[in-house]
Amino acid sequence: MRMHAFVSSGWYPIEQLAQLHEAAMRACDKGPELSRALGREGVLDDFRTGVNRLITLAITPESILKWAPRILGLYYDRGRIVVEESGEGRGMARFEGFDGFSRPVWEDLIGGCLGTLEVAGGKTASARVLSGGQDGDSHLGVAFRWTH
Repeated sequence: MRMHAFVSSGWYPIEQLAQLHEAAMRACDKGPELSRALGREGVLDDFRTGVNRLITLAITPESILKWAPRILGLYYDRGRIVVEESGEGRGMARFEGFDGFSRPVWEDLIGGCLGTLEVAGGKTASARVLSGGQDGDSHLGVAFRWTH
């Protein structure tokens, strides 16, 4: 990091992302909630300016779930998302095939999902892990809620 070797537009092995999250948690004396906050802020930052900002004017949290597989591909080169439920103020998704993920990386992904719901107009977005999402798990089941 001191050499500015990490850039926001770069692709990195998931193990490096996990190490980066572990180092941040140690440096800040925080737990996995830091990774969730970083994931959320990263997505919010991605959509604050430029063309991405214009996209947010035409979407809702409910419609963004339809785009979830494409959006996920902007951030990860593995796995897939299956949206199991989508309705007014709620959604449920299953992430599969994410080998090498640690709990902080899962929290980063959850935070990114929450940020995405927010840029689409969702307020007070929250997530509840239903299954997986721990060190070494390649899957995550999660329920999302938000208000308008």
